[in-house]
Amino acid sequence: MNFLYSLWNRPYLLTLAIGILLGLSFPPFPFPFLQIPALLLLYRLAEITPGKRQAVFYSTIAFVIWNTITTYWMTFATMAGGIAAILANSLVMTVPFLIMRHALRSSRPFWIKAAIVTAAWLSFEFLHHHWDLAWPWLTLGNGWSNAVAIIQYVSVTGILGVSAWMLLSTIFLYGWLSGPAAAARYKW
Repeated sequence: MNFLYSLWNRPYLLTLAIGILLGLSFPPFPFPFLQIPALLLLYRLAEITPGKRQAVFYSTIAFVIWNTITTYWMTFATMAGGIAAILANSLVMTVPFLIMRHALRSSRPFWIKAAIVTAAWLSFEFLHHHWDLAWPWLTLGNGWSNAVAIIQYVSVTGILGVSAWMLLSTIFLYGWLSGPAAAARYKW
């Protein structure tokens, strides 16, 4: 119990757990369900980081761990290029994280926070599919590519629909898990 309390309230432990869980939730690892606790911890990190600099620092480390575990193979082509790509993508990921942080720390009703969190991350993923520096590997929906029986609706919604499902279900789960005091604060 003490470890869970420490994990829930210490940004550096959240950072390590987020990066490792997200990394293990993508192929070739068969654990897509690890995205659920990883996103819950990501929301928690967004809420408890006291300042923007700390938020950028902790989230960048988490995203570097995630990027390294899932796209380490890029360093086989060129070490410098692979490292640069991993670092650049991790820094780009901090932008939707900062939007999520701003939304979660605001006094808006919870359903608006959930919409902002989901829209921020989905916008980031959409951009990553359609700009010149496309990086579609780390779309949350791609983590579920080995669990085809669970995501049959992907033929209708596309991969971003799977990402939306993950984001919406985890943000509402996060709101529910945050407890009765949080429910009153979020104005359910």
